[in-house]
Order: sequence, then C-alpha cells, then structure tokens
Amino acid sequence: MGSRAKPFVKWAGGKKTIAKKLAQMVPLDFCEYHEPFLGGGAFFFELYNQGILEGKKVFLSDRNSELVNAFQVVQKRIEPLIETLKDFSKMHNEALYYEIRSWDRSEDFFSIDPVTRAARFIYLNKTCYNGLYRVNSKGHFNVPMGKHKKPNICDKETLYKAHEALQGVVIECCDFTKALEKVGPKSFVYLDPPYLSQGHNAGFASYTKQLFLYESHQKLAHICHALDSKKVYWMQSNIAHPKIIDLYEKYGITMIKKSHIINANAKKREKVQEIVITNYKEKAWI
Repeated sequence: MGSRAKPFVKWAGGKKTIAKKLAQMVPLDFCEYHEPFLGGGAFFFELYNQGILEGKKVFLSDRNSELVNAFQVVQKRIEPLIETLKDFSKMHNEALYYEIRSWDRSEDFFSIDPVTRAARFIYLNKTCYNGLYRVNSKGHFNVPMGKHKKPNICDKETLYKAHEALQGVVIECCDFTKALEKVGPKSFVYLDPPYLSQGHNAGFASYTKQLFLYESHQKLAHICHALDSKKVYWMQSNIAHPKIIDLYEKYGITMIKKSHIINANAKKREKVQEIVITNYKEKAWI
C-alpha cells in the first residue's frame, strides 16, 4: 500500500488523531462535500484516502488567507514551491526565521508571489514554536522560533500526496457564512470551528485577527438549522460546553474523547470533552 495523503502543516485543533473515527460517522449517500473550517485538512485527507470523496464535488475553504494560499499553491504550483522550500531549508537559521517572519509587517506583503508566500507559511509552521499559528490584532504572525534540531522543512512526499488529493477541488478564502450560502440538498458539510473555552469567551482562536467568539457560534448554529431544513447533512466537531450543548440540543450528540486546548502557557491548557454533533441518524453512517 502506498503512502497516504495527510496534512502538510501542523494546525491547532487538527483532527488527525480522530479522523478515522469521524469518517465512520459520514452519511451513506451525498453528492457534494463542503468543509468551511479547513485548518490542516486532516479530515478531508482521511476521506480522500478512504475513497469516500471519489466522484463527488469537493469545496474547501477557510478565512485564513495564508493557509488558503498554501493549499492553492500545493494544488497548482507544487514544483516551484518545493524548490523554494529547499532553498529555505538550506539557509535555515534564527536570523532567517525572524527575517521571513517579519515579511507580513510590510505593506507590500500581499504583492509577494503566491509561491513564496506559501513557502513562507510552511517554513514558519515547520520551524516555529510547537507548530502554532497565531497572529496579533494587526494580523502579524508573532510566534517565536522553536527549538527544532532538524526540522523537515521540505517534506516532498507529504506535499506530493497532498497535491494529488487536491486535484479537482475548489479551494477558497472566505468566511463560513459565505462558504455555506449555496450548499444544496444531499450535500455533506463538515464543521470544525474554533472551540469555546470552558472558563472564558473564546479558546485558542487566533488563526486570524478576527476572533471566533460565542456570537460566531450562535451564527453558525443558526446556519446549521437552515441547512437542516434544506435536507443538507452536516457534522460538527465541538466541545461539551453548556452553551454549545444548548445551541444543538435537538440534534444527535456523541462524546468522542478528552483532549487539551493548545496554549503556549502549560498552566492555561484546558482539558475538554470533545463531541460530534450530527443532524442525521446513526443508521445513516457508513
């Protein structure tokens, strides 16, 4: 058996460890797949590996423009991306890290070639502290360099497998509200929003300069109710926070596992009960 497609970046809250379990809960029959909180794409890659998406239209999106740009470049411009990553790998040191990190402070940042920006994104992910993606209120990446002895900056096999998996996929940078506007009946939507903190209004949500607060979860729940009325299948990963349970009390809720919300400060890492919410019955699972 050949190698499997998997995330080419580390992402807080990624579903790599439970993707196979989640795949068992996918509805039996659907025509399109939508994932508006893409992150590292672990669940998408698992569905691809199992052949569940074969013959289906796939729509992936996220509002993090640098993440989406990286996916688009892996999809369409893999060769120049790998060459640029090889160059970064040869030159890697602390000075280079902080120089490359500072690029987004420039007004000309978004005029940089998409391949170079994608290579920057992957390079920082492979060499920063704990693979943590975090930006400040200005949208500037601000994670310090990690203590990696030999970071695998250019993981060619993983990049090529991701490239194969992404062929024919629609990848867009947009908010979840826009991504879900035109989803039709018998489509399947997987939702993995930033989690609420047990003790605060938001958990780790600094993927973009706009935080994902409880009001965003309320908006998402409203959209889920609308999707349900349109006969759209949806599955959502979240935590057993009382406010979340209240928003989805009429749907099926399955306890999955307990895990820790990522935080640079070990004392602030919270252990939470993860849940899966579905608007379809268990008998409709694969």
